[in-house]
Amino acid sequence: MGTYDFYILEGKKVRKCASVHEYAECVTDPKIKWTKVLDKIVSTIFLGFDHRMFPDNGKEPILFETMVFPDRTYARYQTYDEAINGHDKIVKKIRSEGGRNASTTH
Repeated sequence: MGTYDFYILEGKKVRKCASVHEYAECVTDPKIKWTKVLDKIVSTIFLGFDHRMFPDNGKEPILFETMVFPDRTYARYQTYDEAINGHDKIVKKIRSEGGRNASTTH
């Protein structure tokens, strides 16, 4: 089993932690954006560690995830801005499929 790099989110910027202990001391609420559309909830969170299948391939880490409940479909992103944009696109798609009324919290 390999080792993991841990990250913390400072505002909209990601910073790699020096150790898992630093991560544990700094971890906060991972929720970035949450939207209810009809009977669905779209939730975007900061994951805290790289979710790539093969983390040693030299690419940027995947640190954000948007999941739709109760469907449990998801999308993952490398940056804060990608995550917010992806969240908004998913909400827009759900609205276009019939759910016009939505409320959002950040």
